[in-house]
Amino acid sequence: MKFLFSTNEKWYSKAHRYITGEPFTHVGILFFEGGANIVVECTKPAGKASHADHWNKKYQTVEKIDFPLLPRDETHAYADCIFDSLDVPYDWGAYYYAWIAGLKKYLFNCPYPEKNKWSGNGRWCTEVAGSVAPYLKGFYGVDISDLQLDAMTPYMLYKALKVRGNMY
Repeated sequence: MKFLFSTNEKWYSKAHRYITGEPFTHVGILFFEGGANIVVECTKPAGKASHADHWNKKYQTVEKIDFPLLPRDETHAYADCIFDSLDVPYDWGAYYYAWIAGLKKYLFNCPYPEKNKWSGNGRWCTEVAGSVAPYLKGFYGVDISDLQLDAMTPYMLYKALKVRGNMY
């Protein structure tokens, strides 16, 4: 299981990188590397699973964090991720809130909020991590259960995983 932190050249990704100063704008989780190579992501218009070749045509992966699992455990993590994310609508409230928070930070140096007041029933891209949180904690001691994933940018999630996993 590997987290892929990525970006692309679409206008909104470029704008996000400019406004936030962060190096990437999206996250997905790669399962079964070297085999099926499936990436699960929460994206517009709904969560999906696709082959890594398709992912790589849409995104440029900037950073990766690997959390290797035994095949049986990875299968369970994948199943949980699919159950939680596949065809779940995108969380547009979280998306717009992130833009407003990013602009406030850029224009007025306001801190990024810890809670997303506009989060809805859909899933924001970083929320894909919630599906595998028990595996991160159980196998690596990386506890992300207290994080408000719907209020985090992909870069914030990246930093949290690095710090909590003692990977710096």
